[in-house]
Amino acid sequence: MTTSLPLKALIKQDIVQYIKFSADFSGESYSKLRMLSALLTPSVMCSSFYRLAHWFYRRKLLMIARLISRINFLIHKADISPASEIGPGLYIPHTPGVAFYGHAGRHLTLYARAIVVTESIHIERHHQVNDAPEIGNNVIVGAYAVVKGKLTIGDNSTVGPNCYLNESIPANTTLYNAEKINIILADVQKDT
Repeated sequence: MTTSLPLKALIKQDIVQYIKFSADFSGESYSKLRMLSALLTPSVMCSSFYRLAHWFYRRKLLMIARLISRINFLIHKADISPASEIGPGLYIPHTPGVAFYGHAGRHLTLYARAIVVTESIHIERHHQVNDAPEIGNNVIVGAYAVVKGKLTIGDNSTVGPNCYLNESIPANTTLYNAEKINIILADVQKDT
């Protein structure tokens, strides 16, 4: 799940995703001024710092990647490993407390304090790991949700707020937490 788009295109897709989500508040305008102002929001700045750190990571400039990742953490309080691979359209509306160590497809949304991490604890967090979660396209991870371990989340799925997920879920699945019991609502297809 590698992102082959150039850095500028990835950041532009993140800005477009931000504008789509913020359209209710400020209109869905894609003018150059609107794109530039979106770039200066914490949401887009955080994803741009990650994109830049990942760009350096892929070019084996690990010290620079680590430095940018730590600056991102200091400014936005979001811990996104430069080794993580996230497709275009990353949206993090509230950056504090977000942690991501995994692989994700297009249009990933991480809400406040969403945590996506590996099963094991690594001393050096910025190296690629084999036990990272694999997340599909158009996935939402809710506030205070924890996704942990080598698992797969299918396309168009939602992990609701306060859920703890340590096993794979198929595509088109919504996971909610009711009184500390996870309830999975799968997309039921009728045989005709």
